[in-house]
Amino acid sequence: MGIDLGLKDSMTLSDGSKSGKILLKELDDKIARLNQILSCRVKNGKNWFKTKGKLNKTYSKKKNQINDTMHKITIEIISKYDKIFVGNVNSQLGLKNKKLAKTTADQHWFEIKRQIEYKSNWHGKEFKVVDEKYTSKICHKCGYDKEMWI
Repeated sequence: MGIDLGLKDSMTLSDGSKSGKILLKELDDKIARLNQILSCRVKNGKNWFKTKGKLNKTYSKKKNQINDTMHKITIEIISKYDKIFVGNVNSQLGLKNKKLAKTTADQHWFEIKRQIEYKSNWHGKEFKVVDEKYTSKICHKCGYDKEMWI
């Protein structure tokens, strides 16, 4: 099973199925709003501590939601397939572009690869990271769509 990690869809599997992004818009908006409220509070006052507690709880909820989603996706992949090949994505390139930095950071590509690797070792499955340069199916010169074998 080949896995392509990307921005539009978090993961695209070689059988055509896709895994969507982890939706964090609501939590990010809530965090931004709580940060604005916190900046207006008197530091170390009673209401400041209440708002700080709400902010910390929201950050924890966001982290837990990301971890839960990643574990569910990776264990589903491990349970279905015996051989897993993941493209080696350089996330640092996306982080340098200021318009793509947040989207790239929210995908957690390294963590997904890490989880698939250790879970495949647990279950005795084959895991390999392949160079993305040679995984394209469409010829860049003539546009011919060819079948690639990893």
